[in-house]
Amino acid sequence: MAARTVILPGAEPQVLRYDDGALSARARVLAWLIATVLLIGGAGVLAAAGLTPLTGARTPAQPAPAAGTSTGTSTGTSTGTSTGTATTGGVGTSTGTATTGGTETSTGTAVDGAIRAEWDGGTVHVDWTGAPYATVEAEFVGDRVAAPGDRVTRTLDLANDGPSDAVMTVQLSVGQELPAGTANADLAEAVDLFWDIAGVTGSERFAVLLDQDRPTIAEVAVPRGQTVRVTIGFELPADVTRHTNAGTDSTALQFQVQARMQGETTGVVPSSPELAITGAQVAGVALLVLGLLVVGWLLVLIARRRTRCDDCGRPIRRGEDCTVHHIDGRRRVLCADCRVLDR
Repeated sequence: MAARTVILPGAEPQVLRYDDGALSARARVLAWLIATVLLIGGAGVLAAAGLTPLTGARTPAQPAPAAGTSTGTSTGTSTGTSTGTATTGGVGTSTGTATTGGTETSTGTAVDGAIRAEWDGGTVHVDWTGAPYATVEAEFVGDRVAAPGDRVTRTLDLANDGPSDAVMTVQLSVGQELPAGTANADLAEAVDLFWDIAGVTGSERFAVLLDQDRPTIAEVAVPRGQTVRVTIGFELPADVTRHTNAGTDSTALQFQVQARMQGETTGVVPSSPELAITGAQVAGVALLVLGLLVVGWLLVLIARRRTRCDDCGRPIRRGEDCTVHHIDGRRRVLCADCRVLDR
């Protein structure tokens, strides 16, 4: 805002202030304060979003190891299974034998002999480090011909050799084979299964278990390095008379026991590669800063009010504003045309 005092011929001294369209000193200070506040606020938003660096790389937070049965080095499960069949008829005996399963690593490679098992014998050492699962299969009672009054139990010791404490879940899977013309199709109504899993005991009629999809019979905590006992058995009551095969092919009842240990591994999780900030992110930061500058200039433009002539009301164009201060303090703003007429 330029101002000067002039003496017009034949008139009282007047102060003529010519508006050149620029902001006053106070308006400029206010505009800069607003722009600074916007820039500082924008920088805070960028810092909170992690977008402040324009070059370099960010290292993502390491994911926590996951528990369960998903594949990868952060998980592991261990499974022990046993199978057995029973039919009615004469009395027979069976000894427990064991087969060796393999451990399948996260790359799908089978490692033979990683787990050894023997019913009523040596302990099965279950090590599920870095493997999605490991299996052990052993005959439970073999293909046994059961007679009324039979009660058969077998015990398997499982040791947690994994990298951390685990939870062992024990499930049953049962089935039956019905030969054509068999006289004891309802054999499942007479046979009971019972179990003792580290002190968790229970029993159920075979026919009831047939209607369920892999029922869970126990879940127990197994600290690292500790051993638990899994005892499974079946019983054919001595008073059974109508469920015999009566000279026909007998119904065959089959069941499978699956013990699974699972927990978090303590191995080092491979670090993810550093994520470099891409050009799109840099462009986004630049656009945000540019947007803040545009907002600041819009506020500056709003602060610059359009001045109108006090006589004709026409907006005064840039550079033609004339403010006349009379000696008595009265103020008038005139356009170029009205200023000439006012003389």
